Amino acid sequence: MPDDVTNIRVILKRIHVTDDEDWFGAGELYFQGDVGGARIDRSPTFRASSDSDIPLTGPAWDKIIDVRGRTHIELVLHGFDEDVFSDDSLGTARVRIAKSAAGEWPRGEFDVASSNPADFTLHYSVEPILALNPARPETAVVCREHGASPQCSTISGVAVRVRKIKATVPSTPPKTARANPAPAANTWAAPTDLTFESTRQLPRAAVAFAPADFDMPKALVLIRNSAGPIQLEAETDPPASTFTFKPSGPAMMPPL
Repeated sequence: MPDDVTNIRVILKRIHVTDDEDWFGAGELYFQGDVGGARIDRSPTFRASSDSDIPLTGPAWDKIIDVRGRTHIELVLHGFDEDVFSDDSLGTARVRIAKSAAGEWPRGEFDVASSNPADFTLHYSVEPILALNPARPETAVVCREHGASPQCSTISGVAVRVRKIKATVPSTPPKTARANPAPAANTWAAPTDLTFESTRQLPRAAVAFAPADFDMPKALVLIRNSAGPIQLEAETDPPASTFTFKPSGPAMMPPL
């Protein structure tokens, strides 16, 4: 459904160097540009020869662009060969990423050659990202971190089900160390963490719990600021899917 797309993800994956613009040996190449308004800052300098590949890795080459209300974006990448007196241009790879006549954004892997004339070719991928719709299993929440700032979006083509939530309440250490070697000092077992697990498979929609979902025949008294943060883990299908727990009010966790 074209109207479900809110973002597109553009990943710059590889540069094939056709001509490094250097008379002797390998060139000292760097690149900078823009994807739909998201700036690509000057890259590190790559030492590369003609007819070789430069793999591009890391978040600098991975852009998620909001395309709501837009029919196209532009991908622009300028290349340069670093020289002592002045840098030589490798030309510019420029491409218009646009909706089709049917209103669909492209999906797949593509190549675009630079000008000047074609000193390098950029290999990149485009993936439409869907708005989250709990009624549709092909949409799933995805979060990834850039530095200390998590960016959450939805990504298509990944059916994710949260099968179980596990909450671990850390034990409270004693405020006063037990005497040693008094005979009765260590007769009690050391405090242990308590683990609670949901007992039913959870839906793909927003997660809401009832006390019966965590079936533990124990009472647990929590005193404010007495223990460390409650640790939350999720069992997902497929396993190890990436996600982030986000508090949404008192209904987030049941009484324990």
